[in-house]
Amino acid sequence: MNTKKRKPSLQELSEKRAASLGLLPDSRTYRKFCTGEINEKAAKGIGRYTRHRHEYTNYDDLLANGVPKEKARELIKPKKKRYKEKGKKHVVCTRM
Repeated sequence: MNTKKRKPSLQELSEKRAASLGLLPDSRTYRKFCTGEINEKAAKGIGRYTRHRHEYTNYDDLLANGVPKEKARELIKPKKKRYKEKGKKHVVCTRM
């Protein structure tokens, strides 16, 4: 019986590494990470942000209805109100 494990392919390793960062292996962010343009912390942050945009907003619906990418991104950003209370600035998210 052959108990020797097969080595994962480079593609499998790349997919696993991208997933560990919360990225798709064919994404621009993963390419930037691989080339050293951004570090792991930045890659993970971008991954969280883009995953939220696609999974928890109507971003994809806006794109499907012909809204340009930049306008769709603008529309899904939370609206913020700034106000002063006892000399301190606070940010209140009005989008729930």
